[in-house]
Amino acid sequence: MNPDVKICKLLWLGVMAMFFQSGFAELATFEKNPDGFQLTDSIGNTLRFDDYPSRVVTLDSGIVEIFFALEAEDSLVGRTRFAEYPEGVAKIADIGGIIDPNFEKLTEIAADLVLIGRMSANAELLARFAQLDLPVAVLDLGTFDELIEHTEVIGQLLGKAETAEAVLANWSQRLSKLDEQAQRIVTQLEEPPIVLLLYGLDGYYSAGSDTWPDNIFQRAGVRNLASEAASPWPMLSVEAVIADDPDCIMIASSTSQSFDSNTRRYDSIRRKPTALWKALTLDLEKNIKLASPGLFVVNGPRIIDSYQALVLLLGTLIQN
Repeated sequence: MNPDVKICKLLWLGVMAMFFQSGFAELATFEKNPDGFQLTDSIGNTLRFDDYPSRVVTLDSGIVEIFFALEAEDSLVGRTRFAEYPEGVAKIADIGGIIDPNFEKLTEIAADLVLIGRMSANAELLARFAQLDLPVAVLDLGTFDELIEHTEVIGQLLGKAETAEAVLANWSQRLSKLDEQAQRIVTQLEEPPIVLLLYGLDGYYSAGSDTWPDNIFQRAGVRNLASEAASPWPMLSVEAVIADDPDCIMIASSTSQSFDSNTRRYDSIRRKPTALWKALTLDLEKNIKLASPGLFVVNGPRIIDSYQALVLLLGTLIQN
């Protein structure tokens, strides 16, 4: 089943160029019509289908996790090599990474739809998909609203609307409880706490404003230490960290291996802190948390788990 992509390739590539220059993205939509279905993605690209896609490939780990959440993994015939969660994902064909996808394998798989995330998309990659006549849709998962809306869209597209409705109801309940917990903690403090998110302990890499981790901080009502950095994904200076003196620190790890490495580094810091860690006023034992592998790294359904990890960290600020 090949979708009828109702857009001229040259015009499409022009839209791609404008999109990547402006950074514009919008919520995707799904519509039923007498001839089938219509998907309009986050960059305004419209695809039409005469049946539910049954051979889908995605180069985004978060979208992989959405498929599993919807119990639709049987429709997923190819995934990014970086998808390590949940259990069972290794059974799905590895089609490479976002910078080096295996286009020959993609062609052999005969996918009827390729889904990629906004953070992974680039004009060159989308142009290559167009040249190969591979139907591709871009879905932005950068905020809670986008995660919820696009999970619903994927559910509708795969004929899993009822499952999606149940999943989203569960997520809504979890988010409401986390909102209440975060608000209760923050209101007990004299001012919104400063939180530092670190990607590993080999440098002071963080997430600045207009990033999906920053969206979590905003929802929790806390201040992201890196929010005023010059770039969205900055490497902070020691001086900046000391000057802002975070109230608590979240350490993110991309894999189980990096989590183990960060755990060892953190244990070393607690035993023998360097000048930076000595300069901070937070409690090294209590106000630092190592997030489970993938949290604050993959912007899919586990955004909610990342939020939960943040709320648990904030709770250390009001414990006696």
